[in-house]
Parts: sequence; C-alpha cells; structure tokens
Amino acid sequence: MSGLKKEKETSISELIQEFKRISLPIEEKYRVSVQLVRISGRRWSYIAGKETDNFSLAPAERIRLNEKLGVVVYGRENTPLNRQEILNVFKKLKKYG
Repeated sequence: MSGLKKEKETSISELIQEFKRISLPIEEKYRVSVQLVRISGRRWSYIAGKETDNFSLAPAERIRLNEKLGVVVYGRENTPLNRQEILNVFKKLKKYG
C-alpha cells in the first residue's frame, strides 16, 4: 500500500512543478494570476498557484482542462489572453488528471 501512496505523491509533485513552469511566464507576460485546481463534481479545490487576498478584486475565470483538473485565472478580462490560449498552454497538465 505504501508504494501506491508514494507514486501518487510523486505524481502530484510533478504536476505542481510542471504547473509552475508553465504558469510563471503567463503570469508575468499578461499580468494575471493562475491557480491549479482539482475538480471533484462541482467543487474546485486549490492545488497550487498564488494565494493572496487581492484576488477578491479581480474577476475569476474557471477553465476545465479535463474532468479532474482545471485552472482559475484572475485578471484576464483586461488582457489579450483568451480561453483557447490558456487551454493550449496548459494542455500538458492533462496527462496528470
């Protein structure tokens, strides 16, 4: 049983590292904030990304990557970044879902 837990932890760690590698350039270029979330039914639970109170002022856009993973993008309304670009940029994360 402990082997299964270790595999899952490694997988989550890899997912977070890949998310950070992808999201940092997007956040800097477009001045948005991105969070990675796990989707379970209607619940979207935080996994990684910036945590700040400033998000309450910025409209959030929830984008489903697959049935288990999504991203929440804050502050996109004033940028040329569109939904399809976000899906294309984060498509590598789908394999972790």
